[in-house]
Amino acid sequence: MNSANHRDKVLVHYTGRMLDGRVVESSSKTGAVELQLGNGSVPPGLERAIVGMKAGETKSTLLRAKEAFGMRRRDLILRLDANEIPPDAHPRVGEVLTMQNSDGATLRVQVTEVTDSEIVVDGNHPLAGLDVTFDIELVRILDNTQAS
Repeated sequence: MNSANHRDKVLVHYTGRMLDGRVVESSSKTGAVELQLGNGSVPPGLERAIVGMKAGETKSTLLRAKEAFGMRRRDLILRLDANEIPPDAHPRVGEVLTMQNSDGATLRVQVTEVTDSEIVVDGNHPLAGLDVTFDIELVRILDNTQAS
């Protein structure tokens, strides 16, 4: 039986938990998730845990913040002038918005503060800076014809 390698597409079930046991991410409601290893789309620590697993194998791994969703970055907290926001937009604290940066790349941000003069948004992943434990089940290794 083959084991997962870098650059493989894999189908996994996973549950991510905070150190206090609180579930923060899970595939239990959405079904198994297809991941492409080796292209930077999977947190590095999670990818390292999957590489070497065989179909049907389960594993639990602790990912430190740097290897999970990264450390919080101050440069991803942006203060926007309220006058630059379209008049029909009414952002609320906690709302997730999609923005484009100066390079045209899409960035998902969460509104953290709204005043009459400015709106503060945070582009960090919600779990940035936090250690997370992942329970992983490798459902199967996909070939290119099975990938969606």
